[in-house]
Amino acid sequence: ISDVADQQSHLSFDEFLAVAAKQSTLMVETLVQKLARG
Repeated sequence: ISDVADQQSHLSFDEFLAVAAKQSTLMVETLVQKLARG
């Protein structure tokens, strides 16, 4: 993802959103599992 004015990036914002959603899901699932274990 790029925040520079020339708009060059190896990843589009839509592609970034898909990756971020998967990573966020994994993080939350892991956190919930750890909390459930006590």
